[in-house]
Amino acid sequence: MSFSTDPKQNYYIQSSIVEMREHPTQQSKVVSQAIFSEKIQVLKKDGEWVYIVTPDHYAGWIPSTSFISRQTLYETTHQTSRLAAHLYGLKDIEYAPLQTLPY
Repeated sequence: MSFSTDPKQNYYIQSSIVEMREHPTQQSKVVSQAIFSEKIQVLKKDGEWVYIVTPDHYAGWIPSTSFISRQTLYETTHQTSRLAAHLYGLKDIEYAPLQTLPY
């Protein structure tokens, strides 16, 4: 994925929980976590890793496959009322959820 460090660009976490690391390596210390659909700012890239900042000002390295780019902002249309939420690809529950998010 190509990306821009422009703060106006819309990047979002696409996994349930992504560990943010001190350095761009899997063996590095975890400094924080980013959660699903959280808007992030990408500051720089190092190989397959990107250095991000979350809305609550935590910074760290995540794998470049952990986020997506969107032309438009996510809109808040649902509210979670349980300790887990199932995400479906279709507006139909006949198929299994794509992902279950813990809270």
